[in-house]
Amino acid sequence: MCGIVGFVAHQNNKLLKDMNDALVHRGPDSLGSFNSKTVSLAMRRLSIVDIESGSQPYYSKDKSIVVVFNGEIYNHKELRNELISKGYCFSSSHSDGEIIPNMYLEYGVDFVNKLNGMFAIALYDVDKQKLLLYRDRLGKKPLYYTSINKEFYFASEIKALLKIKNDFKIDKHSLINYLQLKNTSAPDTIYEDIKQVNSASYIEYDLRLKTYVENKYWDLDFSKKTNLSEHEISKKLITLLEDAVKIRTECDVEYGAFLSGGLDSSLVCSIITQTHNKNLMTFSLGYKDDFKNKQSDLYHARKLSEKLGTNHYEYILDSKEVFDELSDALRAFDEPFSGTISTYFLTKLISKNVKVALCGDGADELFGSYLTHRLSTPIENYLNNTQHIKPFDSKEEFEFLKHIADEDIAVWRNKLNVFSDDELNSLFLSNIDIPNPYKNITTTAKTMLDKCLEIDEKELLVNQILPFTDRLSMAHSLEVRSPFLDYRIVEFAAQIPSSLKIKDTVNKYILKKSASKYLDDEIINRPKEGFVLPVYQWIEEEYFDEVYTTILHSNMIDDFEFNKIYIKNLLDTFKIQKKQHAKIWNLYTLAVWYEGIK
Repeated sequence: MCGIVGFVAHQNNKLLKDMNDALVHRGPDSLGSFNSKTVSLAMRRLSIVDIESGSQPYYSKDKSIVVVFNGEIYNHKELRNELISKGYCFSSSHSDGEIIPNMYLEYGVDFVNKLNGMFAIALYDVDKQKLLLYRDRLGKKPLYYTSINKEFYFASEIKALLKIKNDFKIDKHSLINYLQLKNTSAPDTIYEDIKQVNSASYIEYDLRLKTYVENKYWDLDFSKKTNLSEHEISKKLITLLEDAVKIRTECDVEYGAFLSGGLDSSLVCSIITQTHNKNLMTFSLGYKDDFKNKQSDLYHARKLSEKLGTNHYEYILDSKEVFDELSDALRAFDEPFSGTISTYFLTKLISKNVKVALCGDGADELFGSYLTHRLSTPIENYLNNTQHIKPFDSKEEFEFLKHIADEDIAVWRNKLNVFSDDELNSLFLSNIDIPNPYKNITTTAKTMLDKCLEIDEKELLVNQILPFTDRLSMAHSLEVRSPFLDYRIVEFAAQIPSSLKIKDTVNKYILKKSASKYLDDEIINRPKEGFVLPVYQWIEEEYFDEVYTTILHSNMIDDFEFNKIYIKNLLDTFKIQKKQHAKIWNLYTLAVWYEGIK
């Protein structure tokens, strides 16, 4: 795991060092660089695989290919053997990144399709005078870039690009996107001239022409469904997950695992301990405040840990720590963010014990769990005039369903945004263009639930779930691996009929059936709590005055042309009615982030 930076510009050793030093948290163990008159590359390394001889940059034998690389390639052993059989030689015994130059020489730009892993790769082809930037299929590893005066710069995090200049302008479109979804969305960022490489894509920069293009190399297809029986699907799914867990535990350092007490992390921990690691370290997050549901999480995590025999650790958090360190957590993103930040606090503890931790991320997005997933089939049934619509049977629930229902998923998903279109018009003093963030997402799915899951793979997962996992863990120099997001599982999940994902109101039905090989019904059928902080309770009570003052006195109100009267009314109403928590938290984290960069 590393952080990478580089540029196509006149040689500038100081700038390269400054950019690289900005990413020291992503790789505190060592560093490396490549410099020529036109191309400079550098990296910071967190040593996990081939600790002694896995240093970067990597070169082809004739030095015509230069690579810096962030991430892990889990199938590197079989690819290495494949290359050796074709006559390629290697200087190290098992460095995963060392295969990349030779993979490129053998298979060309499409070599990336053979990789199973999470990665951001920068590859310089000296002979062809091209720089290639690759991002993994799901977008687990970040990669940003900017073009200034026909010079091209890239980095694993925005903070490194801010070393080039400090006057990047805020992008109004991305600001609105944040107010809708809690995050900005690739390829855009909060800054006008800084972009992201899209997931499953690569940028090809031509040094001679000083131009670049982006190409897509992978995508999901929800339209093709498997003919396997329910039992066969369940068996194949758990077999894939077992292998995904196995290859993610192959490293040269000690590793651990998140254990929340819920289905997904419990299944990962159970597979690890019951197949090959009886001494696993597991980690849970708890709270000093008496939140009943959160105490339940700790209870079930402790109970499973005892059953599995893991070495279990807990990080007990209070509200003061969250609010004191919120600015630091948000700084890890380099952008405004009002999604889950729990990872920032738990990974403090984990990183003191291990360099690698496995988690249960991705299962909800693949198999159906969130409100939008649970709404999908009832909306479809309502539009088809089905009489009985489970589980929305009460009058209040049914009226809500009627209010949001629409044949166009982009329309009804848009109604569930943090700020609605009308509210955004009230929030800004001047007229603004308000795009539907889902409108341009193309889907291959046939059912409403599959469409919803496909949208989440292209929006929620890559722009919110994976960023908080990566940025907040790497802020503490910890690598987090997600077995559920092995691309083989992701592709297979797309082929599973949606009727087996949420069945008779049972969320993640087919995953739960697969999990019965390892878990008891008590864990499998537990109500989902979610790995989220109880911030809504905290801003209702002890931190309301802090939130109120911070928002109303923030420079963002004038700089973003917000309507202060509307915001004050929103806060005053919240104080009385205790509603609209998401809006308040969204504005508060925006204010804290913005004051942090001023």
